[in-house]
Amino acid sequence: MPEDEAQDSAKKEESGGGGGFLGGAKGWIVVIAVVVIEAAFFLVVLKIQSASGIKSSEEEKKVTLQDIKVYNAHTVVIDDLNYSIPMPTGTTATLAMSLTVNLGLTEDELTKGSDFTIADEDWNKFKEAVQRMEPLIRDRLMQYISQQTYAQLSSASGKEKIKVRVKQMINDELAQIKLDLIEPKLDPKRVTEVFLPTFYLQQ
Repeated sequence: MPEDEAQDSAKKEESGGGGGFLGGAKGWIVVIAVVVIEAAFFLVVLKIQSASGIKSSEEEKKVTLQDIKVYNAHTVVIDDLNYSIPMPTGTTATLAMSLTVNLGLTEDELTKGSDFTIADEDWNKFKEAVQRMEPLIRDRLMQYISQQTYAQLSSASGKEKIKVRVKQMINDELAQIKLDLIEPKLDPKRVTEVFLPTFYLQQ
């Protein structure tokens, strides 16, 4: 009967079964659940972005410190370092390399910030002192390399040991030299990095 069908339809709407997807109490529960999930997801995304921002800030700070070190560096280049390396077979290998010695700010000086500066005259005196050491550097390197094997010199650790040895040797020598500096209290150990721009080892 039409009247019975109308009554059934009215009962369904009252109980929440009609009115489409959002009709009735069940529909509103679904909507609320979706809103809560989206809000939770948004908070998680914000937290991740915040953590990422902190990490990026720390990385930028490190890069800035490195830039200060590089821009304040003064270099001394030593070219044409050639050596003969004895091989187990009775033959010899040839090593040709060059050094770039960076003179820069010490770690303590870097912490003082960009306001800390060293006079150009003092930088020039440090550079001249290292340049005068070139015969000594060549001699010490010859002694060291003559004690190394081809396998040792060709390895990454072998190259790193050369750089560390040169850095330590020059800094030790600078510490013993009395330089007439404008600022006499400056740390004389000025070598911050040693590079091997050329390293050619051939059997």
